[in-house]
Amino acid sequence: MRPNNWLVNLLIAFVALFFLALILEIVFRLPQIVQKTGGNQPEFKKWQDYVSSHEFNSLGFRDREHSLDKPKGTYRILVLGDSIVYGQMVDYDKIFSVVLEQRLSQLGRLPVEVISMGHMGWNTAEQLQAFAEKGVKFDPDLVIVGFVLNDPQIKDNPVGDELQDPERPILPFLTVDKWLNQKSKLYSFVRFRYNRFLEKAGRKGDYTVWQRNLYQPDARNFKAFTAALAQIKELAMKQGSPVLLVSLNFYPN
Repeated sequence: MRPNNWLVNLLIAFVALFFLALILEIVFRLPQIVQKTGGNQPEFKKWQDYVSSHEFNSLGFRDREHSLDKPKGTYRILVLGDSIVYGQMVDYDKIFSVVLEQRLSQLGRLPVEVISMGHMGWNTAEQLQAFAEKGVKFDPDLVIVGFVLNDPQIKDNPVGDELQDPERPILPFLTVDKWLNQKSKLYSFVRFRYNRFLEKAGRKGDYTVWQRNLYQPDARNFKAFTAALAQIKELAMKQGSPVLLVSLNFYPN
C-alpha cells in the first residue's frame, strides 16, 4: 500500500501545482498585471510600442510612400537600421529619417528625400537583404546604415555565445523554453527574474557582457556582420552611392 500511497500523493502534488500555475497564469494575463510586468517581454516593458497602421507604407516600413523614379534634382537618401531607425516609442514626426529630411531641406540647397527602411529587431544581414531586394530600386544618392551595438547578433541557427537571446533558459530544452517564453506570461516573468538573480549573484554576465562578446574577431557572427556591411557597400557603390555608417548608440547618464 505504501508505494500506491506515494504515487497518489505525488499525483495530488502535481495536480495542485498544475492548478496553481494555471491560476497564476490567468492572473498574469490580466491587463493591469501585463502593464506592470511587460507580458511575454518583461525586459522590454519600457519599450512597448503602439503605432497606427496608417504610418506604414506599402513596403511595410514606417514611412510615407516613395516612387521608384527619383524626382529630378532631388538628393535621395536611404536609411537602413533596426528599431532605432524605425522609431520605436517615438512619434512619427520625430523619427530619425523624418527629422533628417526636415533639417536638410531647411538648408535650402536642393530638394532632399529620405527613405526609411528601419525594422525592429533587424541585424545587419537582414538590412542587407532589404537593401538588395528593395532599396537598390530607389537608386539612392547616399545610403546610411544606422549602427547599434547588437547589430552583429546572428539569428540563423545561433549556437553558444551567438544566441540571439542572452537570457538563460530555465528548462534545459531550448525549444520548450522558447515556446513557453512566447506563450506563457507567468513563465516569461519567472524566467526574467531568474536571470536577474543570476546576474546579481555573479553567475551570469548581463546584457553588456553578452553584447561585448559579439565583437570577437574570429566569431562567426562578427564575420557575418562585417561581410554584410561589405556587401551593402558593394551594392551601393555599383550605383555610385557612398555609404555612411552612423552610430545611433546612446547611453544616458
